[in-house]
Amino acid sequence: LVTNHAPGQTLDKIINEDDHGHLLQCVTITKQLIECLRSLMEEKLAHFDLKPENVIYDRKGRQVRVIDFGGAIKHDEMPLENLII
Repeated sequence: LVTNHAPGQTLDKIINEDDHGHLLQCVTITKQLIECLRSLMEEKLAHFDLKPENVIYDRKGRQVRVIDFGGAIKHDEMPLENLII
């Protein structure tokens, strides 16, 4: 798997800053994360390691990227007991 460079900071670093940002920035990040989760569901893909360290936010471009799909698995490749619906 090859990916391009994702500019920005990880979400955990943004959360830990003294300035917790503007409400608009929080709404932007949340909306984009929801869209990402929706896309993952449509592709029947489970990330298995979604956490602030694996979310990059580019403030200049106002773009969210989810990274580290190393443990991702297609739903149809998972044992049924691992699926939580």
